Amino acid sequence: MKNKALTVTLIVLFTALIAFLVWWLFFRKDTAASGTTSDTATGTASSSVTLAKGSTGSAVSELQRRLNTYLSTAQLASLNLPSLNGTTITKLTVDGIFGDKTQAALYWHTGHDTITSEEVYKL
Repeated sequence: MKNKALTVTLIVLFTALIAFLVWWLFFRKDTAASGTTSDTATGTASSSVTLAKGSTGSAVSELQRRLNTYLSTAQLASLNLPSLNGTTITKLTVDGIFGDKTQAALYWHTGHDTITSEEVYKL
């Protein structure tokens, strides 16, 4: 009798675990798919979004701050700086808007014109 009760208990627990995992995967997928680039990007894999020209939010601000660090270091070391329409970019305005200057600075630093919010925190 004890073996039967133990078996039933294990089956119930296993079923509950599977149900929770399925629910969690669908919930996580819906959250990531509905996430926008405005303040939902926290740098974690579950909420990572691609930042590109036109994106806005805190992840873009963080990208601009980090690119400014590289721009100022390059300027102090007299290295080539990025340019846009013939104008050298020495500093980005940290406004949370991914515009032409942010795109040019990102391409100068990484060789890509887009980046995921997760990658921003690895720069």
